[in-house]
Amino acid sequence: MTDHTATLRQITDAIATLRGKDDEERDRLYSRARTMRDRGLILTASHRSQGREIQYSAADIAAAVVAITISLNGGSTGQIEAINRDLRDIGIGFSKTQGYPAFEAHLNAIMAGEGVFIRFDILSHPWEQTCAKMGKWVDLNINPQFATFDAENNLFVITQTNLFPVTTLVQPIFSALFGQE
Repeated sequence: MTDHTATLRQITDAIATLRGKDDEERDRLYSRARTMRDRGLILTASHRSQGREIQYSAADIAAAVVAITISLNGGSTGQIEAINRDLRDIGIGFSKTQGYPAFEAHLNAIMAGEGVFIRFDILSHPWEQTCAKMGKWVDLNINPQFATFDAENNLFVITQTNLFPVTTLVQPIFSALFGQE
């Protein structure tokens, strides 16, 4: 399934279908996704060509579904930007990131139905920052400890942690786009 592609319209139509949206809401969702794309919140390594829609790769589709879902559920553009910065490795145009290609690395596990999550931490000390990691539950170091010290004895305090169930969000969209394979 990793060689499949879809347009942004096809992605949003699949999301709208699964959420039971009517045609008007479907158009609003597509408009919202286009705005997110234009603002650099939905990324792809594919280059735009005049008059043709961008074909998103399987990893790009997974990342777009997560970004759109965060937006629909009231998440901030800052969350999406931080996740892209840490979990995407795209260096084109104004949307340059320095992150790890996490969606590409975990795509096979997602498609196999293995539980893959994004852990998004907001830290307050020693300076405000965010940290996004993707992996299986055991890889994300979920524990009740929300303060740690680094090698220089700086105290890091996690003030908020959000978990996004990537597999649960992405698998139904792939099924709607490409059917069972």
